[in-house]
Amino acid sequence: MRFPTSVRVVYGRTPLVEVICQLKFPPILRIDTELPVAVQERLRAELPNYEKTELGLVSASMTIADGQPVLTAQQTPDRRAEHTFLAPDGSSKVVVGRDFVALSTVAYARWETFQSTFARALSAVTDAYAPHSFTRVGLRYQNVVRREWMGVSGLPWSDLLRPTLIGLLAEPDGAPLQPAGATREDLFLIETAAGPGNARVIHGLVEYGNEPGYLIDADFSVDGTFAPPAALALLDDLHTQSRDFFRLCVTERLHEAMKPEPIDAEHARS
Repeated sequence: MRFPTSVRVVYGRTPLVEVICQLKFPPILRIDTELPVAVQERLRAELPNYEKTELGLVSASMTIADGQPVLTAQQTPDRRAEHTFLAPDGSSKVVVGRDFVALSTVAYARWETFQSTFARALSAVTDAYAPHSFTRVGLRYQNVVRREWMGVSGLPWSDLLRPTLIGLLAEPDGAPLQPAGATREDLFLIETAAGPGNARVIHGLVEYGNEPGYLIDADFSVDGTFAPPAALALLDDLHTQSRDFFRLCVTERLHEAMKPEPIDAEHARS
């Protein structure tokens, strides 16, 4: 399935919390054993800070002491490493591991900027390690709709989010029926230019800071075998579907409260 097409806009009051994209590839063990100097040189103008994380495997064994079973956990390093390149303020980061490259940001402005940063990271990783192909393309948008932030604090959730999303919250006085933290997960099959994919959506009432909000965490992904240009093109498609899905979740009232501005109108002034 594909979601109904929506007009692309930039929201002046965005509910976005974090945006993450990731490409997976068959393991390249060299990434665990050497410093990614060439990758850093390509990224450090934008992401100058570097961190290395050593990961290990946890094994468990059981023994008998005084007639009682005792479970012992032991962490054994397996030389697995993750290399993280961060913006000076920590708002964005690229992470490279033995089988993936990912970009995440909590300061998302627009798709073209985000995709451009990821394309540079992908090019650096591809030139340095020459992955044979990419096996999974994923894009995830985490939104938290907060009524006070949106300037609609007096309205019920049913005026802001569609009944097909919020379920019992659409009923009068429905909020007590779903306490904060009682999220649910829905799975959808989607159609993309590269074939079928999946949309995993976690949603429900949450506490965000000191304000209750409604989480819409949409994770779109496609498995297959993709060359770098095809993977980037597929990310464009997943971005479009993510946008259309979010627009399907919100009512016209919330859409207007978020102060939408069409992309073309913005371009005309810039």
